[in-house]
Amino acid sequence: MLPPLFDLHEDISLYYVMGGYGLEFEVEDFSRDIPGSHGDLVKFKKANVKLVFSSIAPLFPTLDKYRTEQLSAGYGHRTALRIRGATLVSLEHLKTYINLFSRFKSEMKNVLTTDDVSRLPYESKIGFLLALEGAEALDDVEDLELFFRLGLRSLQLTWNFDTKYSATCMSKKDYGLTGDGERLVELCNDLGVIVDLSHGSKKALLETSEVSKLPFIVSHANAMGVQKHPRNLDDSEL
Repeated sequence: MLPPLFDLHEDISLYYVMGGYGLEFEVEDFSRDIPGSHGDLVKFKKANVKLVFSSIAPLFPTLDKYRTEQLSAGYGHRTALRIRGATLVSLEHLKTYINLFSRFKSEMKNVLTTDDVSRLPYESKIGFLLALEGAEALDDVEDLELFFRLGLRSLQLTWNFDTKYSATCMSKKDYGLTGDGERLVELCNDLGVIVDLSHGSKKALLETSEVSKLPFIVSHANAMGVQKHPRNLDDSEL
């Protein structure tokens, strides 16, 4: 038996909401071993993955010269992605996860509490923790509580585009956390929502370390000293 693993970032709902856009494989049933996919129930079981941070990324493809150049500079060739109607699109992602939990209720568990996490190594089910990738869906800071009541338990402050809450690793100007961004971090602490600084700017990360009363995570990044990439962290951030 392999040791239990936690996977901190999987774009599961994106596969379904975007109909397989940008993927090198066909969107199939989540219970199948989908060739080329990063994660499905078969792969998670085989690797003994017990917890998956399940991303909600309200993106859709479009034509935009600036966004194409921006994303290509950081990630290599890709077409433009845009965020519009983020609240409604995020709700569609939430519905996708709810449908998966209902369909595979004997295999999937919606993780809501620390007790849920503690029990996972001793259960046959795989835990899925809902994580919002970027705060564009939150028109107001207080909207976080609405998403919390719908099952959200982790908030990544940004994706690759500037928001009213925080600068990103792709920002032309690193303005760090805004006043509303500080309030958002504080509300995350109060509710018990995990703050995630992946895709965040250096200043935003350092300022979050001063504002947050609780530990935060950087779910998908590496060391800048090993590999230079906009999303990776330098020694001062580490």
